[in-house]
Amino acid sequence: MSDIQQAVAEIKKEYDVGDDGIINSPGKFEGEPVWAVYFYDLAGSGEELLTNQEGNSYEIFEVDDEERKEFGLADDIKAVVLKHTDQGFIYTAAMTSRELNDLRNEVQNDITHICNYCGSESDEECLETDRGDRICLDCAPDHLKDLSNTYNDIELKELLNLDPAPDEED
Repeated sequence: MSDIQQAVAEIKKEYDVGDDGIINSPGKFEGEPVWAVYFYDLAGSGEELLTNQEGNSYEIFEVDDEERKEFGLADDIKAVVLKHTDQGFIYTAAMTSRELNDLRNEVQNDITHICNYCGSESDEECLETDRGDRICLDCAPDHLKDLSNTYNDIELKELLNLDPAPDEED
């Protein structure tokens, strides 16, 4: 039995867990998957902790292949997030890289914009691709080639303000 399986067995002794892996016991984990308790028990060892202005914190745990397998998470899941509310409840989400970037940007959006390429922070608006990447204006020209499969050339030039907008006919 793996360490994860042992931990889950202990969790199932403490909580009423349904056949679907959802905790039925009342309390902070009610309605959440069994892996919520597993990661919560690793408290403080999360990869990252984000806090928004409402006082909610998001503890991010990168998942490995063994955890994906044991908890039935899809192959594209990069991390699980435990949202700690100021009322003491825990809410969970399993996130892909894009969803994780969106969460980081959402939580930090009021404070600053962070470029996914260079990591720089700026008070200025970043470009956002339909893949969810945020790109500062300093990096954008260097990454035109990377973006060319997302936007056509005219859209890129307009987004980057490389060409003035066409004059409207009177």
